[in-house]
Amino acid sequence: MIFAFFTADYRDGRVVFVGKSYPAGVFATHLLGQFYINDTAARIAVFRDDLNYHILKQLNDGYLNVTEFVKTGANTLEALKALPKLRPFDGLNIEEIRNSVTTLFTAETGQKICEYFADKAKLSLLTQDEIAAGTADRMKTATDLTLIENNITEIKSILLFFDTLADDLILAHGNLLKFCNRIDEVERLDEAHLLPLALEIFVDHHLTQSGRYISVQKNAKSVAGTVAKG
Repeated sequence: MIFAFFTADYRDGRVVFVGKSYPAGVFATHLLGQFYINDTAARIAVFRDDLNYHILKQLNDGYLNVTEFVKTGANTLEALKALPKLRPFDGLNIEEIRNSVTTLFTAETGQKICEYFADKAKLSLLTQDEIAAGTADRMKTATDLTLIENNITEIKSILLFFDTLADDLILAHGNLLKFCNRIDEVERLDEAHLLPLALEIFVDHHLTQSGRYISVQKNAKSVAGTVAKG
């Protein structure tokens, strides 16, 4: 569920984010116009402490300190308070995200994660004869691991998002300033001339994207769709 909150679609030069469509360049404009290096990013970064990294590492390594886990959830809620102050994140359903964090980062969930790791450890200790006899399948059937595995995936996505957000904001803001300060170097303000400059500045930072053709309406009043590359 949480992935939907942090996902944007790119279609024909426009970005679709939480149901709203923007020109692609509007994100850069918002970032330049509203970013405060000692304000929004700092508020987010101050709660992105070592605990965040430790919990991610623990989840990857197969164990969990429940007390640290609960504290990390509280820190994430504090960082979440600053998120609506920065576009386009002001368009997110913050209350729904807050509810997800509140539900996931509890002592009860932490204990279930510990039990999950214990069950996985028991499975790994089975002999080949026990596995061949179907013991592993019976153990997995008796204990439904799917729900807690989905919870762990969501928890990781939340922690990774906030862990990288502050650094990404500072980096993006700095590179956008470089780009704006070098606009005079290009002969014309069109894609053919601006793209090489953008690639020079942002070349090490790629967006993960996939392309497909989809049917979309031209505008809210359209009754027929048109083909767009997404």
